[in-house]
Amino acid sequence: MTEQKRTATRHTSSHKTAFCSKILGMFLIATLIFTTIPQIAFAAETQAPEAERTVLLYACGADLETAYGMATFNLHQILNAKFSAKEKVNVIVMTGGSMQWQLESKYLYDPETGKSPEQISGEYNQIWEAKGADAKENPGKLVLLDKDGITGDGEKALPSTKELMSKPETLKAFINYGVKNYPAKKYDLILWDHGGGPAGGYGLDEHADVYECMSLAGIIDSLSDNDVIRTAGKFDFVDFDACLMNSVELNLALADYADYYIASPETEPGYGQDYKGWLNKLGGGTGI
Repeated sequence: MTEQKRTATRHTSSHKTAFCSKILGMFLIATLIFTTIPQIAFAAETQAPEAERTVLLYACGADLETAYGMATFNLHQILNAKFSAKEKVNVIVMTGGSMQWQLESKYLYDPETGKSPEQISGEYNQIWEAKGADAKENPGKLVLLDKDGITGDGEKALPSTKELMSKPETLKAFINYGVKNYPAKKYDLILWDHGGGPAGGYGLDEHADVYECMSLAGIIDSLSDNDVIRTAGKFDFVDFDACLMNSVELNLALADYADYYIASPETEPGYGQDYKGWLNKLGGGTGI
């Protein structure tokens, strides 16, 4: 690790008769039963079971990842944690905001191709499911869920330049994706990137033409208008893994949308928080 890496921080500078009537009714009931049962069975087979907790990691890599691989450092911690064996904790990751990702191919898996992508895309935002080291399938890997952005697919897919992670609508789309595809009793949100407090905002995306972060108003918009609030009432916790995001203004702003709020009032190391320890605790079924 170079001295430059050690000192880097996250600070931003969906009828004819009664007899005939009875026969017809019995026929209709039988038809309804035989046409409905397969559909019910199919739904039971395809609907994702409700987990205890879904953790949503919004990883806007920025220059922290491009230059130093700092988001990769935290992804290594996550993939080496043990939280998947009981299948009660989902960790869903959105990657973007960075021109170049450093995570090695051996940690990536695309179920569509059955192969490991060469790298996380710097051209499109992507959605992944992080599997703990104790997972029954694909242990210690990021499993690709959506390869070409959160707001469109195929010809309608938007590149990162048109789907900036510093925009509230992108964050809301990710939160709604998590609720729809990974229902849980509790939802958590981690916002990873640079932070500048209530004045500077959160989230620097390298694909932006101009220096721009998500403002305090944008943060409130994202956290107040999403499917977690509409279905669960509140996030269990919101965690800013970023500098300077603990303030009176943010505390008051988030009070209605999260039971717990985690953030630093000071600058924090670029390598951020320790993910392995608390994910191990969640995986151990401690009732946290």
